Amino acid sequence: MEDQTTPSSTATTSSGAPLADEGKKKPSRKLNDEDLEYDITFPSADKELALPTTKEPVVYLLGWAGCKDRHLSKYGSIYEDQGCITIRYIAPVEELFKGSYGGVLEEQAYSLLGLLEDFKLEEHPLFFHVFSNGGAFIYSLMNRHFRDNVQVMSKIRGVVFDSGPARLGFWQGVSVMASFVRGRRLVRYTVAFFWSLALWFYSALTSLGNLVLGSQKFGPRVATYDALLAESPLCPQLFLYSEGDTVCSHHSIRAFAEARRTRGAPVEEVVWKDSPHVQHFVLHRNQYVTSVIDFMQRCLRGTVRASSPAAKKDR
Repeated sequence: MEDQTTPSSTATTSSGAPLADEGKKKPSRKLNDEDLEYDITFPSADKELALPTTKEPVVYLLGWAGCKDRHLSKYGSIYEDQGCITIRYIAPVEELFKGSYGGVLEEQAYSLLGLLEDFKLEEHPLFFHVFSNGGAFIYSLMNRHFRDNVQVMSKIRGVVFDSGPARLGFWQGVSVMASFVRGRRLVRYTVAFFWSLALWFYSALTSLGNLVLGSQKFGPRVATYDALLAESPLCPQLFLYSEGDTVCSHHSIRAFAEARRTRGAPVEEVVWKDSPHVQHFVLHRNQYVTSVIDFMQRCLRGTVRASSPAAKKDR
């Protein structure tokens, strides 16, 4: 493993202030007077790289709506045990539900990519591990910035999708929002219903405003599913999902994977029968870890090829 210009010991931050060499802090990035909150972890100096590459891969872990870092860090450990550098990010729920381009989250997505330059990681292999529609939306925002950046695009080796992306109907959206509201069931679903309705009207009004003005002055609300269908790059993609997911339909995820396969992306799928939404790692830990590490190793070797429509099943 080559010597790196970044710190070789474990370094984390949740304040948006990167840790520089010798333990000193760089100035934090300011976004609308608020810090970008993320955690970055470097392998310890005595950690051997267990992957077929001379530079530690950088893995972005983009959490689901309502995710806590104590949850996301467990997924980060999968990669850190292999000697990778991990960057964990969880978007604020209230911003995720707006689901529009051009706002705070787009600025933060741009700054997340900027961490590669901040920490001198531009030449490292790059992976994304994306959770549910929330993480997928952040990935789509990042994609809007790196798809025209040849340097970044050339370093992307693979993307892992956990429990998404999927199309969500109006009532599915209400159900998801209700899970973030406190109170009795009737209160939660009433609040969620009117919240969803308000977002629908917001989407309609912004679309109308852009149409009348003939511009994109108002950030359009977009469906993550549609935004990612035609995304670049066509790098290998691994989909981890379940027939027991009641939030993101396995039919919708499978259709998305097939659409990506049709466009020429090497696609692999691991499908379970029983695990709930974003709980596949909890219930199928060994197979989950093995699938992710094996996929990563083959991505780095360049041996992942365009696949057949058949998905792997948990027996």
